[in-house]
Amino acid sequence: MKSNGFLINVFLYQIIKSYETNSEIPKSVEIIGCYSFANCTNLKYASIPTVVRSIGEFAFYNCKVLEDIMISPLVRIINKGTFAKCLKLQTVKIPRSVERIDDDAFNECVSISEILIPSSVTKIGKRAFRKCESLKEVVIPFSVSLI
Repeated sequence: MKSNGFLINVFLYQIIKSYETNSEIPKSVEIIGCYSFANCTNLKYASIPTVVRSIGEFAFYNCKVLEDIMISPLVRIINKGTFAKCLKLQTVKIPRSVERIDDDAFNECVSISEILIPSSVTKIGKRAFRKCESLKEVVIPFSVSLI
């Protein structure tokens, strides 16, 4: 279900929760709601349309096998816990549109080995990269004024 370009988590819960490994979000969706993909145990890849401008808190929380995600170039904030506990997430490309990475955004993403933070980011929240055990290096741009 979607309403006015908003992806409602009930739709995703029923369709993706237990059996889908890939998801292509409809191109009409502009907002991915909080917890939309949370606990989707088999989701390996999600294709986020370039028109998405907001991804809600904990939207991909605990997607244990999610390996790759492309964030829309319109997203300005990576919200609280958006990708937390995505244990297999390896590749993250943060677009230049992102200004803020909130608390716990990538908390416990133990497989991320590299993340590039663009110079558009001005704030990185608490525990944003906590327990990212494979992360070897993070280059924090001069634009970041608050960590």
